[in-house]
Amino acid sequence: MWYVQHLKGFGVLICERDVSMDKGFKEELMELMRGKEREAMVPPRVFVKGRYLGGADEVMRLVEEGIMGDVFRRVA
Repeated sequence: MWYVQHLKGFGVLICERDVSMDKGFKEELMELMRGKEREAMVPPRVFVKGRYLGGADEVMRLVEEGIMGDVFRRVA
């Protein structure tokens, strides 16, 4: 996916989980997204060290605004 290539450009390890292929992954996503609106459950969802950043559009906005590197440094 296009957003994964952008994130890899920051030199971070990417762990993709296909919730359609593993019930445990889907349950993990539901737990992480507890209290969020149903639309927020639709993949792709991006987390950094358990912190929810948003979907692909929100993450690309962070990249385009030049603040994604700051986000990674804060959670490192």
